[in-house]
Amino acid sequence: MMALSAHKLAVGFYVTSALLLSAANADVALADKDDRTTTLTPPVSTIPPSATPQAPSVAGIDLAVDRLEQSGRLTGLPVDWAGVKSYYAAGGTPLWTVPEGYSLLGAEMVNQLRRAMAAGMPATPQAQQLANTLPAQLPPAQVADGEALLSALYTATAFDATSEIGKRFGQGAALLTELRNAKDQPRAIGRQLPSFHMFWRLYAVLPAYVHLYEQGGWPTVSGTDKMEPGDKSARVRQVKERLMVTGELAELGDDPELYDTRLEVAMKLFQRAHGLNDDGVIGKRTIEEMNVSAEQRLKMVLLNLDRMREQSPDFEDRYLFVNIPSTELRIIENGVTTYFANAIVGKVSRKTPTLKSEVFQVKLNPDWSVPAKIAKIDMLKHELDEPGYFASKNVRVYTSDGREIDPRAIDWREVKESGHFPYRLKQDSGPENALGPMKLD
Repeated sequence: MMALSAHKLAVGFYVTSALLLSAANADVALADKDDRTTTLTPPVSTIPPSATPQAPSVAGIDLAVDRLEQSGRLTGLPVDWAGVKSYYAAGGTPLWTVPEGYSLLGAEMVNQLRRAMAAGMPATPQAQQLANTLPAQLPPAQVADGEALLSALYTATAFDATSEIGKRFGQGAALLTELRNAKDQPRAIGRQLPSFHMFWRLYAVLPAYVHLYEQGGWPTVSGTDKMEPGDKSARVRQVKERLMVTGELAELGDDPELYDTRLEVAMKLFQRAHGLNDDGVIGKRTIEEMNVSAEQRLKMVLLNLDRMREQSPDFEDRYLFVNIPSTELRIIENGVTTYFANAIVGKVSRKTPTLKSEVFQVKLNPDWSVPAKIAKIDMLKHELDEPGYFASKNVRVYTSDGREIDPRAIDWREVKESGHFPYRLKQDSGPENALGPMKLD
């Protein structure tokens, strides 16, 4: 991954945040649009001004913060000490503790910080050690010190305080106040300390895409004719020059216009990374993906980061994830893919809806109640193209009042011409069933 200078990071933030605000209108392959408007809104501090400093809300919290700062335990971490102090000096209520020890939110913070680091959140060895050595129980005598430590760690690790996307939105007092005022505080912590492994993997490549965008992107490939290993043309050279910019290919080779073995390996890498069939054949879809601009790719990354961060609190340590654009299904446990399968999804004209739910039931050898739109469009077409299709595939036909009708007794061409499909279809369980041998509800 390419590192950016401090200047480029500053430029990159303003460029990429502007791109993100327009990303919802982009026709992107990696992120189907949903109904949410994707924006980044700076948290606003609501600490009331006061002519007279209010008493600390936790007994001894001001001294505890001073002791922690002077102890050097957090040296090297980007703690906003002034912000932490101002939050409590303005009467900020305790977030992490109650007189008896950790509050429920405090216990959640300890757990979420560890999960985020395990998921790949960038952290120094010092921060990781601190997170892993936080006590499971907090004695009442250490409440002030525990409150100070968790607030300091939160301001040093929260996404809106440390990331190149978010760190200009607020630190210290603003972050703590925003958390205090949140309607769902555990979810707010989950958004600041994402524990979704895919989020951090994508975030790790963001600087490289910013760099490529600022350098002017990559060249395009002309035409749509297929290219295969052994072919030789000026277009093969275009492909090589395109892949050299993004790093899949190291050099043009002895014959820049020859589709050689090195290019085949590089092309398969590119195809796998973009959800394409990795056969090394450069067809229309592969060329389309290579010709997506650096600006558009950056929009995809930013939009997906924002969506994944928002959804991160919904993902537990074990989940089933369907990636609609890449047509993949994965079961992921603690960040490791333990099961993979290809998935069938919708079309641009009939998109698969985005949703999240719990798997609550497994059905073996299920039957299939065919959705009305699929029945009217797809199943009817099958029957017209192949008369007797319904009978051969064990598809039963019912009227609106529930009576079963022999599909061979219906003039399906007349049904199509009428534009009205008055039947309900149901497919019996068995080897021909479209759902297969098992259904997860």
